[in-house]
Amino acid sequence: MTLKEILNKNKFWLAGGCFIVLLAILNFYLNKPQTTAQQPVQKEEIDITTFIPKGFTLVPIIVENYKNLDQILGKYGVVDLYSKKYNGKNVQLTLVGRGIRALRPKKSSESVSLLIPSNEVKNVLKSDGLFYLTINNKNTVGTVFEKPSMKKRIIYTQ
Repeated sequence: MTLKEILNKNKFWLAGGCFIVLLAILNFYLNKPQTTAQQPVQKEEIDITTFIPKGFTLVPIIVENYKNLDQILGKYGVVDLYSKKYNGKNVQLTLVGRGIRALRPKKSSESVSLLIPSNEVKNVLKSDGLFYLTINNKNTVGTVFEKPSMKKRIIYTQ
């Protein structure tokens, strides 16, 4: 059988098949979703206070060695906090806390916010405001604050 004979015998079925294919193509183009110029989706500002665990406070501090931290510390990290005090001509760094979770804001490179237990905030803030940070491994577990040591003087009298 030649192609001409097949077409002559099946003209009805061939025309019907072409009509169905034409309807399917037409249906696809007519039901296609309209594409318009979409407005860029603006990200909503996140309220950071929703992420502060109960019993903790987020304390912003100014860090003296922020230039050194800029390229090392990303948005967040685990740090040790040191307080800088002057004793006459000498400079003394005192360890305030270890394993403290730190969060850096986008807008200010010299400030860092520390996630501190609420009962330790007073000990951190009674420093002169000059702080240094060292960076720890992010997997460091637990925050430890140094208790101020009370120097006892024993005075002997005769």
